Amino acid sequence: MVAHTSPDCLPYFEGTDSPCLNTGTVCDPSTVWCDFAELVEVKLTEFDSIVARTATSTPIAWVETLVPALWTVGDPDIAVPFDTVRMDTDSMVNLDATPSGFVINTPGLYQIFGWVIGLTDMSGGTIEVSATITLTPTSLAYGTPSVNQLNTDFELITQDVLATPNIHMVLPLQAGQSLFMTIGGGGSAGSTVLFGQVSLGAAWMGDLP
Repeated sequence: MVAHTSPDCLPYFEGTDSPCLNTGTVCDPSTVWCDFAELVEVKLTEFDSIVARTATSTPIAWVETLVPALWTVGDPDIAVPFDTVRMDTDSMVNLDATPSGFVINTPGLYQIFGWVIGLTDMSGGTIEVSATITLTPTSLAYGTPSVNQLNTDFELITQDVLATPNIHMVLPLQAGQSLFMTIGGGGSAGSTVLFGQVSLGAAWMGDLP
């Protein structure tokens, strides 16, 4: 009898099948193998189109700033004004129009990454340093989180320590979605963080499911 591969559902004969199947009551071997070959060719064509589209330039955007920014507990979070384009292979970055992030042009699964390096200065108690990546507009397709923010934070009780919150996540993104970066936190009044480096990026990994 005919079995099928998973997940592509390609037809094939099982090892227990007789090699002489032209009896009129079971599938003709030539038909099964022809179906198999045709479906494999469809898959290979799909792979070829992906390779042709990405072999010379995979969509990647990476922006950064090394300009120090002082944040004080109680102040609003800072929308990071990026000033350096580390990489942009798909015309996603326009810092004049979108200084705090960039816009996706090619839909697909993306590795999202962002990190912050900041030096703490506590007046006493604790300080919480956070980094947030916001997706606009929010997309709920393909299992995207039901909120539009990815964030990480941790609480510190040590003076003059380098705080390095970072975010790494694979997400399905559509063309036209924007990614923005904000930094801030919470803690004891008067405590500060001097953010010295902030990076945000997205690297295309494959087509949407």
